[in-house]
Amino acid sequence: MSGIDWLAVEWVCHGASLALKADEKRMVIRRLSPRMLANNESWMEQSPHKLSAQTVAERLRTTDRTVQRIRDGLPPATRGRCPDCGEPVWVLTNGFIEPHSNNFYEDCGDANGYA
Repeated sequence: MSGIDWLAVEWVCHGASLALKADEKRMVIRRLSPRMLANNESWMEQSPHKLSAQTVAERLRTTDRTVQRIRDGLPPATRGRCPDCGEPVWVLTNGFIEPHSNNFYEDCGDANGYA
């Protein structure tokens, strides 16, 4: 069991502001990372649906520097689908599946964690 409150992670991904544990913050940033501006991008160049590190930091009740540090520290991964629960997952380059929730916001039994 990961100890991650998956419902809280989902709420923050949809705009709520909550104080989360370190693993929960990492999961939020992993999920929001494709929607976040890159370090060298400006708001003027991107669609209004992109999120800044500052916006994500406000949701996580932390600093934009912390958000960027966590984001930069995430191992490379690609999107996939869990063979057990069918939910979207992040698959690391070594084939490990990151912890994720099933459709009931409970830990999926197929997640084999970080390498």
